[in-house]
Amino acid sequence: AAGQRSDRKVHRTVQAAVCPAQSGTVPFYAVSEAYARDYPDSPLWARGEINSLSYNNTHRGLWFAKPRNVTRKRWRTGEAARYVETLRVRCLTPQALLREAGLSADAVDVLALDLEGLDGEVLRAFLALPGFRPRLVIFESNILLQRSPTLTQRLFRSLSRRGYTLAAARPNHVAWLSQEMRCRWMERAGVRGSSTV
Repeated sequence: AAGQRSDRKVHRTVQAAVCPAQSGTVPFYAVSEAYARDYPDSPLWARGEINSLSYNNTHRGLWFAKPRNVTRKRWRTGEAARYVETLRVRCLTPQALLREAGLSADAVDVLALDLEGLDGEVLRAFLALPGFRPRLVIFESNILLQRSPTLTQRLFRSLSRRGYTLAAARPNHVAWLSQEMRCRWMERAGVRGSSTV
């Protein structure tokens, strides 16, 4: 949902994935329902929170949800892959997403990303849009920091140059333009303190 800066809040849901460079139909990798059926004691996050445009990110995510009765070797060498299904989804660039939502880049107040390792590429694409300067940016950084430390540091520098203050609130990073936005976000998220990056 996207909101415009005004007294009247406008929200419009767009059902699509976000791709950094090109719109179209793309593969989307999801944990199949068979996983929950075969392993009913599996963690809830493994049943739907690790779906991604990246097969490797979804597959690796399942590595950490290895059932107790399966050996690590068996799980990592094929068993986990059985539970990753490929779907075809519509994918829009940030510019196409905003156009479909009827918004200009400067109308976005908050950008929140949780893209299972693809946050950096998509955030960089949003930041490249002329006039894009939301008051608050939240993005998942734990996978990004592990797999793309150089990209992560570039994003941090880019956000800082644009006037944002950054803080770690694992597994996310938060960037805000004003102290008011920081306090509001921390209150809603239940964060009592965070370290500044």
